Amino acid sequence: MSWADALENINYLGVALGVVAALAIGAIWYAPGAFGTMWGSLVGLKKKDMEDRSGMAVMMTMSVVFYAIVSLITSALYVMTSSDGMAEGLLLGAILGFTFGFGPLAVTYVFARRKFDLSLIDGGYIVVTCAVIGAVIGYIG
Repeated sequence: MSWADALENINYLGVALGVVAALAIGAIWYAPGAFGTMWGSLVGLKKKDMEDRSGMAVMMTMSVVFYAIVSLITSALYVMTSSDGMAEGLLLGAILGFTFGFGPLAVTYVFARRKFDLSLIDGGYIVVTCAVIGAVIGYIG
């Protein structure tokens, strides 16, 4: 199946709900009660920096655009691999997140001399988010 055929057969509601899920997971994942405080410390942000909302429109717009791309490609690959159902969507998303998200990010952080905890927080977010996007796409069909 070609990419053009796959894009004609995806469910765009699933793609949109995948974006919403990614934003919701990010809000929870990086909240102070979850990993937000530790993440801020690992990247060198002060409390006042983390509370600063300037530029939030740009950050959220970029999040929507890039998670729309992730969700769209995950959906196309779901169709191209003849995946079926929520469990296969979740597995596909987790594989994509680990392979193309966590792995390259961890390598980048090693060379940047970042603590591995930061790789676990950011890479974990990528894997969980991609897995949930895949599950949503699998559930919606």
